[in-house]
Amino acid sequence: MKLHYRDDSHLYGWSSAFGRNIIFTLTLIALGLSIFFQDKALGLAFADVSAADHIGYMLRVTARIAFFLLLLAMIARPIRQLTGMGGELLRHRRYIGLSMAFVHTVHFGYVVAFVQNSGQALELVTIIGGGLAFFLTWVMALTSNNTSQRVLGIWWGRLHTFSIYYVWLIFMNTFIGVLLTESNVLYIGIVAAGLVAVSLRIAVRVTQRFKRTA
Repeated sequence: MKLHYRDDSHLYGWSSAFGRNIIFTLTLIALGLSIFFQDKALGLAFADVSAADHIGYMLRVTARIAFFLLLLAMIARPIRQLTGMGGELLRHRRYIGLSMAFVHTVHFGYVVAFVQNSGQALELVTIIGGGLAFFLTWVMALTSNNTSQRVLGIWWGRLHTFSIYYVWLIFMNTFIGVLLTESNVLYIGIVAAGLVAVSLRIAVRVTQRFKRTA
């Protein structure tokens, strides 16, 4: 899921395959460890973890991991442009985005499992708003290649820019909702990180605009 218009894969010398494999491997490890330690995280004996406990826990975990990966993809270019650092992060942004799409798809699976297991009907606004976030994530993943960039032209950048901000907004709406009801310190950090990521992108845009008008 490439999350900006320009393809930066040519900017750095060492093989992108190594970085890609590391990113995908770490993503799988994070998911695996989350499942392995779920009993400790839930404060239950392993045998006492019910299907409902597992589903609810993994809904939270996959949302957090996907949002973390989304933020990494969002700040890759701003960090590079504002500080001159983070070259490897920028170079591997496409793979970070694809990892985010994978985790978000796992999250979608748990959403389906939650609905089936709980029998709870989702509100129409949730189905439309959340469903569009999943759809746009998959669109970004499917078009995260040089061929799609060439075919779509300027619309590729517009599609990905709109999509990344929309997905960010859906995540933030969810996390802020949890924060308001639970006052959990963890979600204070998550929401703050989301605001910082957007602020960095805005700062780059403002800086570029001043440079053009100077």
